[in-house]
Amino acid sequence: IIDNAIKYSPNDSLIFIEVEWKKMTCQVNIRDQGPGIPENQMQFIFERFSRAPSSSQIQGFGLGLAIAKKIANIHKASLLVINTQPHGAEFQFEIKNF
Repeated sequence: IIDNAIKYSPNDSLIFIEVEWKKMTCQVNIRDQGPGIPENQMQFIFERFSRAPSSSQIQGFGLGLAIAKKIANIHKASLLVINTQPHGAEFQFEIKNF
């Protein structure tokens, strides 16, 4: 997810990584300043080989987010994505503390 944030953000932009420890869970938020995810592609981004048409000039196979989602599922964690304003995306990974 961090690699995607770097690849999809403009040069010299910031990537924000926030870790929040709660009583029962830990949440990691990764926010970039890239183009965001087209709304009509949002439901597909965690599928294998899924790539937005606008990402054709960015190297990759469309597997990274599918792998991240599978890891989250194995650990009974959640992995969500939202578009941020005015641009960019934020991935939120939350896992129960042991």
